Amino acid sequence: MAAGVIYDDNAFEVERELYAVDSGYRSQGGFNLDTEGLPAGAHVPVLCPLLIDFANRKAYVVNNLKVVEAAAAAATSVKIQKGSFAKAGKFVLPNGVVVTVSAVDKSEEAYDELTVSALSEAIAAGAVLSEAEAVKLTAKVFANAAAAATSVKIAKGSGITGACTLSDGTNDIAVSAIDTSRADYDTLTVTALTAKLDAGAVIEEKTASSYKAARVATALNYARTKVETGATVTALFRAYEIKEAELYVPVTEADKASLTSRFMFV
Repeated sequence: MAAGVIYDDNAFEVERELYAVDSGYRSQGGFNLDTEGLPAGAHVPVLCPLLIDFANRKAYVVNNLKVVEAAAAAATSVKIQKGSFAKAGKFVLPNGVVVTVSAVDKSEEAYDELTVSALSEAIAAGAVLSEAEAVKLTAKVFANAAAAATSVKIAKGSGITGACTLSDGTNDIAVSAIDTSRADYDTLTVTALTAKLDAGAVIEEKTASSYKAARVATALNYARTKVETGATVTALFRAYEIKEAELYVPVTEADKASLTSRFMFV
């Protein structure tokens, strides 16, 4: 090294080979990376799950987090794999359990740590949390209900389990209970209706009470990409022998189903 010359840059991180490269099929053109919520200067790693908007040629990161150490029910912290896009907000497990994140500590070398509201149930090591979006339950009215009625028949499969407030767009419908004993419809017990409901009408929660994954993967990222204005990614639309345990950003079973047999995980 020449006298007086100091090299202080870190060496470029060499990414692991995560799949049988000769099995890959990548997009012919790039997609504009949606950088909202992603830290500037970070990198979207190889095989990061992406949601592709073909109409607008945009790509969205599917923000999944892998739990690296089991967390007990009522715990207020969760350890996750480093290198994620973890942030404050709501995340959801595949079984629908919601985890509310208030802070992310990245000071440890081996893991990042989420500060969370007390967990409603234990989380196993290896579980995957997905960034969540609120979902309003909806129900289809099965039979006419007159004004002042105190029960409403709805089609099966609404997901309603108990007390909630529904709306037909004009009137609030306060639900106190649901009877699911019949095979052909369910019956809501409600406060007296202020107006009739016609069969076939759709009613929905006024305030969302459940959550689902905000995004599900339709492709994987082909090459490491820096998060910056104007960034584009190349999408991988087929890959075999993907080393799932070594992925920088994990995938869920829902992601795998969406990716179809074009992708094989081992």
